[in-house]
Amino acid sequence: MKIRFTKKAEAELLRIVDIFNEYAGARSADAFIDKVAICGSTLLKHPLSGQIEQILSDRKKTYRFKYINDNYKLIYHVTKSTIWVVDFWDRRCDPLRLAKRIPLNT
Repeated sequence: MKIRFTKKAEAELLRIVDIFNEYAGARSADAFIDKVAICGSTLLKHPLSGQIEQILSDRKKTYRFKYINDNYKLIYHVTKSTIWVVDFWDRRCDPLRLAKRIPLNT
């Protein structure tokens, strides 16, 4: 099993890290990256441990999430050999926006 990031997820992660760097400093940005890495390690051991994302339950794939910290969660789905990280979601935002970010036909 391996973890892969979609281009969208990579871009969102970089955007979040840039925000942490700008407003909270490099230590906070590094701490966030460390938490993402810990989350990834947990997923490699237990890929289905994340809760099912109910907002995305009408999609073809089963999307799950893991909390990274109080404000962010990692959205992913699992195939036979890969854990696909598809987005990082700021939980302070309107949840219906998440449904718009993940296409209905996926």
